[in-house]
Amino acid sequence: MSFERVVQSRLCVGCGACGVVDPSIAIQETCEGCFIAYAPKKLGVDTTAKLDLVCPFSDQSLSETELGCELFSQYCNHRNDHLGWWYSTYVGYVRDDRVRARASSGGIGRWLLAALLSRNLVDACIHVRARTDQTAPGPLFSYAVSRTADEVMSSARSAYYPVEMSNVLKHVLEVDGRYVITGVPCFIKAIRLLQKRESLFARRIVFAIGLFCGHLKSSFYAEMLAWQLGISPSELRWIDFRDKSVSRTAKDKGVVASSCNLEGRKGPRVARELFGADYDLGFFQYPACDYCDDVAAETADVVVGDAWLPEYIPDRKGTSLVVVRHREIDRLLQDGVHRGELQLSPIDPARIVESQAGAFRHRHEGLAFRLYLDERAGRWHPRKRVAAGCRHISPLRRRIYRTRIQMREASFHAFRLARELGDFEVFRRTMEPLVRRYRKLYRTTLLQRVIRKIHRLVSRLWGVA
Repeated sequence: MSFERVVQSRLCVGCGACGVVDPSIAIQETCEGCFIAYAPKKLGVDTTAKLDLVCPFSDQSLSETELGCELFSQYCNHRNDHLGWWYSTYVGYVRDDRVRARASSGGIGRWLLAALLSRNLVDACIHVRARTDQTAPGPLFSYAVSRTADEVMSSARSAYYPVEMSNVLKHVLEVDGRYVITGVPCFIKAIRLLQKRESLFARRIVFAIGLFCGHLKSSFYAEMLAWQLGISPSELRWIDFRDKSVSRTAKDKGVVASSCNLEGRKGPRVARELFGADYDLGFFQYPACDYCDDVAAETADVVVGDAWLPEYIPDRKGTSLVVVRHREIDRLLQDGVHRGELQLSPIDPARIVESQAGAFRHRHEGLAFRLYLDERAGRWHPRKRVAAGCRHISPLRRRIYRTRIQMREASFHAFRLARELGDFEVFRRTMEPLVRRYRKLYRTTLLQRVIRKIHRLVSRLWGVA
């Protein structure tokens, strides 16, 4: 009964894989702006057993390590505990400044989709796009099928917004062709699990492109940002999370939004100037993300993400990190370099891990502590590759992880109340004390690091003396 426990424990990410196994299961949006699976009838034992095999958070499904070994061990010579299997690793960007300006980070992900189409390696791309009708209420982003490079290039940049795959997965079942799909780690894992169960998916989805992932956001995140631009949640119809026109560095993400009356767009405003925009705060994070140990989409043929490294952050145009696990993808990237379309350089995998150090710490050390808390409280949790424990975690880090859980939960309750009252300040007043407490914990860690550094320097000088 693992699938039902996943849903009841709020650990469903609403990916939509279960809807392919049992069409009676619908993916619905909750009152907290998250997608979740909903079964209108009692599921039988046989159906539940099948669902358990495709749910990315089920105890019965294969882990990322097991799937990665099956997929990549035959031609990848390297494996990293953080990145999984890898064939080659790069850092770079698309040379066309127009493409790079419209893309997330360095534009490598979008270039790959367009190149796979133009080189006739796939017939269609399954990826997230902003909706075209901005006059009616509804989800701002959704999965769609693109069949031309122009459609790919006009798609959304990073969409910090909930999406689900049930409709596009049904499209794959009904329409023959070769597909490439993009997604966050748990979505790509769901695709791989479906491919093991349904041979049609294995034949038709020929490539999977993953995204480095910190966590998924509910629709409240977009509403929170837009509200601070002057657009209330009920009026929001469009948002761009990665406008680069106001960027002074790669970390300066500009936010632009428009309302239902379409009188004009509000913004751009640099995200860090808006309350709660900092991703590390974990506002409106899917609860399931606190039980994921995969940052680098270990089951994808290639994974791309931002190069959060000191030497690349000053370039406001953005730079991409790339971990390749499929030889055909590597040949395609090398061809792009040869044609002058890409600027790519090899990079040590350790630097990629360094770039995502905070996410890995939260998904490994932090996960161990959260599992420990669950076991101590007698709560069910999925089987994970990380063992529950707390002895190896400092008391300060434990307080940090506890505070993150509190901020995640409080953000949903506070924002729902703010929406009901029509007053954003209700949300701000509720969350600010938690944010101050959280920031204080980090100032403590910074002070401790400085003290330790001074202690090492003094010890070294004393030793020399």
